[in-house]
Amino acid sequence: MTDPHFRAPHAPAAAHYPPPGRAVQPYAPPVQHAPAVYAPGPAVAWTRPASATVSAGGRLGAAVLDVLLMVVTFGIGWLIWSMITWSDGQTPGKQLLGHVVADATTGEAFGWGRMFLREFLIEGLLFWIPNMLTLGLFGVADALMVFRADARTLHDMMAGSIVRHR
Repeated sequence: MTDPHFRAPHAPAAAHYPPPGRAVQPYAPPVQHAPAVYAPGPAVAWTRPASATVSAGGRLGAAVLDVLLMVVTFGIGWLIWSMITWSDGQTPGKQLLGHVVADATTGEAFGWGRMFLREFLIEGLLFWIPNMLTLGLFGVADALMVFRADARTLHDMMAGSIVRHR
């Protein structure tokens, strides 16, 4: 006790205390051959491979989204947005869903010129005539080709493109 007025009846025996420098610890002594503690490594984030093509459902979702955006913006807003996003190899629906139209051999995203060729000349003008003559069956056949092993439609093959995740 630390009270100066307290007097013990007798002095404690020296045998009860450990020798100097050898104090009793309330915990076990360290193990001599304990494994080393390693710092945690960098966090590994899972990312989708750049070459993973978009599924048929993903492509359908982008097409439906494009049609909805056309209706909501009366076509004008969608057209202006398309002119901007074509430089990144995307349509507005593809941009919202994270899809990119890319070269089938290199995987590099299309630029504005190749998107114009694919979207306007091939899908728009060239496919419009057979679609009108077959009452839309040509468009359905083109769309169903997305279920092939390489997930490429007829207009993808003509433009040399694939649709992949960003």
